[in-house]
Amino acid sequence: MDELIGKLFDSAVAGISYIIGFAIIVVVLLLTFAFFKALIAGAFQEAKKKPFANEEQAKPEEPKADTIPEKTTETPKFEVPMLDIIDNDMVVVESPNVNKTYPYRLTETVFTDKEAVFYHSLLPIATKYGLTVFTKMRVADLVWIPKNHPERIKWFNHISAKHIDFVLCNAKLTPVLLIELDDKTHDYASNKERDEFKNNVFLQLNMPMLRVRRWQSDELERQIADILGIKEKAGL
Repeated sequence: MDELIGKLFDSAVAGISYIIGFAIIVVVLLLTFAFFKALIAGAFQEAKKKPFANEEQAKPEEPKADTIPEKTTETPKFEVPMLDIIDNDMVVVESPNVNKTYPYRLTETVFTDKEAVFYHSLLPIATKYGLTVFTKMRVADLVWIPKNHPERIKWFNHISAKHIDFVLCNAKLTPVLLIELDDKTHDYASNKERDEFKNNVFLQLNMPMLRVRRWQSDELERQIADILGIKEKAGL
C-alpha cells in the first residue's frame, strides 16, 4: 500500500513539474513578444517626431506681397490665340553624320519662273487685305478624313501626293481661298482628271478655288475681292 501511494505521489510531482515548466515557457514567450512589440512601437513613435532632413527644403517659399501679380480685366490685344511656349531654346544644327551621304541637292528656288512672277503679283494684294500667302501646301494639310471612315486609307492615298499652288489665309490662319496656277500641261488627260478631283473635293467643302492661266494685277485683285466678298481698296 505504501509503495502504491509512493508511486502516485511521484507521478503527481512529475505532472506538476511538467505543467510548471510549460507555464514558464508560455510566460517567457509572452514577455518576449510584449517586449519586442513595445520596442517597435517606441521606435515608430520616435520616427514620427523627427522631421526628415530635407523637410525644410521641401516647403514652398511663401510669395512676397510685392511679387504677387495683380489681376487685370484688360482684354489682350491680339486676334490669334496665343500659344504657351514650353521651351524657347534654339539650336543650330551642326556636325552632320559623316558616315552617311545622301544623293540630294538643294534647289535654287522653290518656284518655277511663272510661279515666281505670279507670287510677286499676289503678295501685295494679299498684304493689302490682311491675308497671308502659303505656297505648295499639301491637300492633306487642308482636309481630313474621319478615323471611322471604312475606306480612310484609300481616300487618303488620293490626296497624299497632291498640293495646292497658293493658299490665302486670314489673320487666324484659316484658309479662305485656294489658287491653282495652270499651264498647258493641265490640258493633258491625266492632269485634267487630277484637277477635276481637286475641284470637286473643295467645291463639296465650300472652299473657293481660283484657277489662273494669264493675269493682270488689277484683274487678279478684283477676282480675289469678289470671291471673298470684300470691297476693293484703292491702289496697291
